[in-house]
Amino acid sequence: IPAAMEEDLEGVKMEVHFFQTELLNAGAWLATTSDSESIQQLKPFTKKPIERAERAIDEMDAKLPELRSFILPGGHLSAAMAHMARTICRRVERRVIDLAADETVETTSNASIQNVIVFLNRLSDYLFVLARYCNHLHEIEEIQWQP
Repeated sequence: IPAAMEEDLEGVKMEVHFFQTELLNAGAWLATTSDSESIQQLKPFTKKPIERAERAIDEMDAKLPELRSFILPGGHLSAAMAHMARTICRRVERRVIDLAADETVETTSNASIQNVIVFLNRLSDYLFVLARYCNHLHEIEEIQWQP
């Protein structure tokens, strides 16, 4: 997504890079079983990225027109990429929920895995608002869904 953004969106690019880093941290938790010795080396996955996503959503949403209907994904390249990332994020969220339900995890790793699930949920919301924000910045009108 950052590659499709103009230079004047440096703050948004840095924010996306923060979330990419947090996705790698989440991936480390998902790739490590609760009985593995290496789990002790992982930093707890906290609520910090969740809270940052919620703040970013609120900041962007305050600058957007009110959403009164469903919209079709697309628009500017950066928006289209954010929409694609959102759909992938939702798919990952569902798989992680299934994984967490199948796993018997210790209390320590359970808290981190639960935070990963909430983070993925908020990240997909962030990506949706980011897509709208990118279109707004490029003055591209959203296409409303016509059932």
